[in-house]
Amino acid sequence: MMKNKTILSALAILISLASFVQAHDGRRLDVVVIDGQLFAQGYLSGANPVDDGGGVIRPYFNAIHGHLDVEAAPGLHLATLPGFDLSADAGAQLFGADLELELLSVTKWDSPVVGQTPVLEALDASELVSVGFASQSTITSDNLGSFVLADSISGGVGDIDLAYTLSGDPTDKLFALEWRLSTNQVGIADSESVYTILSPPGVGPVERLHFQSLGLERHLGITVAVPEPSSLMLLAMAGTIGLVRRRR
Repeated sequence: MMKNKTILSALAILISLASFVQAHDGRRLDVVVIDGQLFAQGYLSGANPVDDGGGVIRPYFNAIHGHLDVEAAPGLHLATLPGFDLSADAGAQLFGADLELELLSVTKWDSPVVGQTPVLEALDASELVSVGFASQSTITSDNLGSFVLADSISGGVGDIDLAYTLSGDPTDKLFALEWRLSTNQVGIADSESVYTILSPPGVGPVERLHFQSLGLERHLGITVAVPEPSSLMLLAMAGTIGLVRRRR
């Protein structure tokens, strides 16, 4: 009970601070509509984003990683990325409707090795992932739920940022949060699984499991038959792209 109260207090503080921030540059997911289905395109935001090895615009959909911050309290780590955006084109297609994000599961890749096939397993009893958004009820890895990311949509929406909290030790672990995007707009199908990956803090790519994080992104992401894009706008406008396969 005390641990849950600590987590909820931390989330409340984080959400309050986040409300004063106009933008969060870094790894994000842009919600787009492709051939009548919701997808989330991973990309690096900011004025001059530097390729982290996975591409400024990821060559796959529905997976992106971010890093937990250093401890906010003993055994407590926070993050506000990966975040979401709703592209202008998708906003037009979802006009008047709502966009919902449902947490389906939380798993981890323990002691990941570069080049090996990821093996995801359940969290230990000592590990708890909590996620908050705006004033909606917090959801957790042991009490799944959903958020309304946008309602009565009238166009594109930026900086839809979640407040992630990990209670536990993130060292040498990657946490995979599996989500589903949905809308009440007629004719728009739910997404396949969308993953936000929480990687450990640290100094340099080795401590931060950077290359393993990119490997897990590629493993979980969805590839599509699409010409090499020059911008996010081209991807958002590619309304007739066909789904090829999910990487497993």
